[in-house]
Amino acid sequence: MTFCGFTPIIKYAEDKGVKIAIENCPMMHGFPFRGINIAYTPDAWELMFDAIPSPNLGLEYDPSHLYWLQIDYIDAIYNFGDKIFHVHAKDTEIMYNKLARGGIYSTGWWRYRIPGWGEVDWQKVIAALMDTGYDGGVDIEHEDPVFSGPRTNEGLTLGLKHLAQFIL
Repeated sequence: MTFCGFTPIIKYAEDKGVKIAIENCPMMHGFPFRGINIAYTPDAWELMFDAIPSPNLGLEYDPSHLYWLQIDYIDAIYNFGDKIFHVHAKDTEIMYNKLARGGIYSTGWWRYRIPGWGEVDWQKVIAALMDTGYDGGVDIEHEDPVFSGPRTNEGLTLGLKHLAQFIL
């Protein structure tokens, strides 16, 4: 079975000893959905991995996307831990007052934050990654609007400080 012509690419990666990780971000090229990454939910991951059963195809796991989608981001690690090739440490903050007024189809009710400044439970994320044998990198993906511009380094430092209590 082919998966949108992706099978030959994975075969080439296998031949070269390269792993391909697809990020679990539902959006491509911004919001609203100008393009959709089909690999953004555990149900979609299962279909993808069944269609292309390769040890070289995996996930670039980012819990922030799963959080605002209301998907259990910890359970996802336990169910797909062997397919997680890399981790983005990015948090999500829900603005419940905006969500209550506009609902899930409105905009501006969630935003990305640096680790520790949103609602992702990083202790549980790191524990689940360790439980499943993950030994790859964890990179802070900085998209926090509060700590942008001249505050970028401050945001990265605070995110690292928060994660360090669970990793170092």
